[in-house]
Amino acid sequence: MATTSTGVLRYSGLVLGVFYGMYHQSALTAQQKVEREARDLAHRQSLIQQAKEAYAKKMLPASHPGGAQAAHSMDVGDADPVVIVVMDPEDAKFDLEAYLKVAFAEDTLK
Repeated sequence: MATTSTGVLRYSGLVLGVFYGMYHQSALTAQQKVEREARDLAHRQSLIQQAKEAYAKKMLPASHPGGAQAAHSMDVGDADPVVIVVMDPEDAKFDLEAYLKVAFAEDTLK
């Protein structure tokens, strides 16, 4: 009779250990999945931020050889709050109307 109860206890412990192991493994896997998703999200956000910085850097005008800025940022009446206006008439992106609005706005501010 001692061998029967010993066998039942041994196999009960074995079954409980297997179920505990499965539970613990699923908890660890879920935790790793959450951490991986957070890490991936942070990585995607950093890539988006880098792309925004690269785009902004690309869109900023280069300086003239004389050191003067090629663009001017100013609040222009009914347009967007901040408008970048190319001040170099030889530039392909030069816009006379925007240039005149900036010049008029600067005159009214003085």
